[in-house]
Amino acid sequence: MENVIYKKDKVFKDEILPKLQEIKHICNRNDIPFISVFATENTEDKTYYQLDGLMPGVKDMKLSDNKLREIYMIVSDYRSEGKIDIDDEDDSFPEELPD
Repeated sequence: MENVIYKKDKVFKDEILPKLQEIKHICNRNDIPFISVFATENTEDKTYYQLDGLMPGVKDMKLSDNKLREIYMIVSDYRSEGKIDIDDEDDSFPEELPD
């Protein structure tokens, strides 16, 4: 499969982000944790992601089977760069997600 080169930052900022903010407000108001990941740019060497969400820890919630934390760690490269040791018993999250 061929590597497709693209840059969609403007589309993300102008068209997707306003809708994402609306979704985030609805989820916050209704205590629905979520994570969103958008691959907004792809070069020959790297893919750039926009990561956002509402983590259970921010709402003082604990999920029975928390996949959101694992997704966050994978997409943000925490696991691959050794930035954090994942403890399956720890249900905490960063208060803010990186841009």
